[in-house]
Amino acid sequence: MKLKVVSGIKLTLLLVSMITVAFNIQLAHAEDTVYIRADGTISPVSAPINRIGDVYTLTADVYDSIVVQRSNIVIDGCGYTVRKIGGMRGFTFSSVSNITVRKAVITSFSCGIFIYHSSNITILENNIIQNIDDGILVSSSNGNSIIANNITNTNNGIRLLYSLENKIYHNNFISNTHQVISSHAENIWDDNYPSGGNYWSDYLGSDLNFDGIGDAPYVINIDNQDRYPLMSPWIPVPPPDGTPPTTALTVGDPKFIVEDKTCLTWATQMTLLSEDNAGGSGLASSAYRIHNSIYDSYWITYAIPFNLDGLADGLYIINYNSTDNEGNIETTKTANIILDNSPPLITIEVPAQYDALQDGVTFSASVSDLSAVASVAFSVRDEQGNTILPEFESMPAALSSNGKWNLLFSTTRLPDGFYLCVSDGTDVFGNAGTASVQFSIRNWACIELLPSSESNKAGRTMPVKFSLRIGEAVDPTKPFVWNQELEIIIYEKTNPQKILQTSVYGAKTTNYRINSLTELYITNFQTSRKPTTYVVEILRKGMLIGKFEFLTVK
Repeated sequence: MKLKVVSGIKLTLLLVSMITVAFNIQLAHAEDTVYIRADGTISPVSAPINRIGDVYTLTADVYDSIVVQRSNIVIDGCGYTVRKIGGMRGFTFSSVSNITVRKAVITSFSCGIFIYHSSNITILENNIIQNIDDGILVSSSNGNSIIANNITNTNNGIRLLYSLENKIYHNNFISNTHQVISSHAENIWDDNYPSGGNYWSDYLGSDLNFDGIGDAPYVINIDNQDRYPLMSPWIPVPPPDGTPPTTALTVGDPKFIVEDKTCLTWATQMTLLSEDNAGGSGLASSAYRIHNSIYDSYWITYAIPFNLDGLADGLYIINYNSTDNEGNIETTKTANIILDNSPPLITIEVPAQYDALQDGVTFSASVSDLSAVASVAFSVRDEQGNTILPEFESMPAALSSNGKWNLLFSTTRLPDGFYLCVSDGTDVFGNAGTASVQFSIRNWACIELLPSSESNKAGRTMPVKFSLRIGEAVDPTKPFVWNQELEIIIYEKTNPQKILQTSVYGAKTTNYRINSLTELYITNFQTSRKPTTYVVEILRKGMLIGKFEFLTVK
């Protein structure tokens, strides 16, 4: 059945009546009444309402009436209750427009909601229950919307006086003495088919086609009827879920963080923690993928915590995301993982293999690892690798500024002979590696000096080079001698009393350095502008162990 159209004459008469009729209805101004003033302020300021712009949100139950004097706002009840036993009205809207009230519980008033001389008021998804006289009273107000509310256990579920073109649908009118009182009012009671109208607990019609809508209208009076009454209470349909879930990857122990990468081992368990947005459709599944340049697990549906057991050490990328029941897929997230089950890689740089050492020496090793090196130690053992004394075992090294692990060791603590230098390194996961080189201690052996400096142009800085080796009579292999405690003196052959340069082991330009690859001692020397013959003396603990000459030319 179609709604009747109000004629122009009838509409004019209604408008005149709206102006001239007298009502026994007065606005409430109780002492504790809460006001949303026309300027947007809330009175009293202690009222449990939070304002952000034009949205007013209840933060707790309100135990008195709320009078709204400001237009163009939203009032969100957030499920809180507005109540006052014996109070006049829960909400009052008088001469305002464009207001939405949603998700509040309104109870125990004479009238739950009062709308007077107002338009575009939307009453949405509220529970208006157990009020004394009226659940909702609409007077002299047109073009409002009352949608998806529960209006129950009240004398008059809704009363409309001199009000037109109000939309009233998807509400549940349950156990009210009078579901509707309508006087001089013609309104819209459904949202067409198949959306339907309202649920009326006293509707007696049938639904022969089982479409959930009564076959006959619910008649209120000659001017008002719900053409498509619902056969069961209306349940609000949640809004479409367009938000995907969110997922976090949790990495268990053992683990070690290096910049933006997480290092772990085969034993490390990883967990995906996923949740859908509040009010969403719910989590459907989570998935992950493990891959690098040589391996790809492809996408795996997540069920239980996982690890990288059995995979080769190296860098892996883990992609992961989740999908909800609406099919919203989370943007794929990425984690960089380093799998490290291998021991550190150790290279002993000092001493070099088969070097002959004298005096104090700095054992030095370069140590690298996929995660991080925790500790490095040196041991000195006999040439078969047996322990000499506990004091020479696992001597801790220190990490220097150049990235090497160093230990200063005095060879004079041991007799001349052949030995094994062992370096042990452990990473943060306890993976242990080792390396070793053979060397000899020759503090008391004859040394052979092998000059390597050639003639150079006068006036330039030149490298003065020589090598020291153990005499063949002591060791037929004539190993290179490493000694950090020498003193190198340079002077002109014609003036031996004037020392031009004294060099000791170190990093300065005029210090000497040792190159274990070329097996040379090297120090830089600034020569005179005139061609000269220079003498180089090598002293060990003040004792001359050798000297040689070199020339500069024009």
